[in-house]
Order: sequence, then C-alpha cells, then structure tokens
Amino acid sequence: MNKLALGEHAIIELIKRDSSLINKIVVKDKSEISKYKKYNVKVVIDPKAFNKVINKGDIYAYCEFKEYTMSLNKKNTHILITNLDDEGEIGTILRTCVAFSYFDVALINCDVDIFSKQLIRASTGALFMMNVESFKNKKEYLNKYKNKYIEFINKTAPLSLEVGAALYKTRN
Repeated sequence: MNKLALGEHAIIELIKRDSSLINKIVVKDKSEISKYKKYNVKVVIDPKAFNKVINKGDIYAYCEFKEYTMSLNKKNTHILITNLDDEGEIGTILRTCVAFSYFDVALINCDVDIFSKQLIRASTGALFMMNVESFKNKKEYLNKYKNKYIEFINKTAPLSLEVGAALYKTRN
C-alpha cells in the first residue's frame, strides 16, 4: 500500500534515501515542479487530488511512496523508545535523534505506523535519514542486537518528565 510524505523536507529526504520508492510527487501548482524535476522522479500537477489530501496552507507538495523495511546498524549506538504510542511524539523524537547524530532507533512495544503521515510530518523527514525497527519487547531487541543503547521509557506519564528521566540507561 502506498504511503504519503507531506512537505518539501520530507520529500527531499525520501528522494535522498531512495528515489525508486517514490511513485509520484503531487504538487499544488506548476511553480513547485522545479524543486523536484532535477531528481528524475514523476511529478504531477493535480490541484483536485492535492486538495483532497492536504488541508494545511503551508504544504505545497506530497508524494506517494512504497513502504520499505529497515534494520538497525550493528555498529551504531541505538536509541530505544519504549511504550510510546503517539506518532507525533515519536516523530519529534526521531527529528531530535538526527539533530544529535543518532540514526538507529528501536521501537519497543510502540503501537504506531512508522510510515503514518503524522509521524513523517512530525519528524520533518528525519525518518528517511534513519533506520527504525520495531520490536514486541526488550528481550526481542536484546536477542538481535548487542549494541550500546540509550533508552527512553514512557510508562503512563506524559512524554515530558518520564522520557527525560530514563536517559540514564546505557549498555556497554
């Protein structure tokens, strides 16, 4: 099934990752075409389709892309996000991870669609710069990877204090 990436930053990051994943980019008007033509991807002007998908005034393009699978890099320190089900918050955490040069994230017991419009938008395309892999529980992660990690834990509290308090967990 095709997924959607909204906005120029997300689209450009997806193109950088792998332009063959993109089925098409839909733009609001012809003034937006030049931003994407140089990447040799299909770009269409379709105001009717655009207005069905986009309801915000600050987005001028979206792309339809194919889902793909990712695996974490065994050489890198991993960020573990545990028990968090809010796609917007996870997207924000992913964006922050990239800002601090962490590109491998394990989602532990997180019931989210990693390619949802909301998560991609919140990450401002950072998702496409990283490797993100989901696990049912921490044991499943530990059976596959023996890396150093930093763990974010959210049991029931809002993101603010609970996640910040869990940064102490690292594994050598």
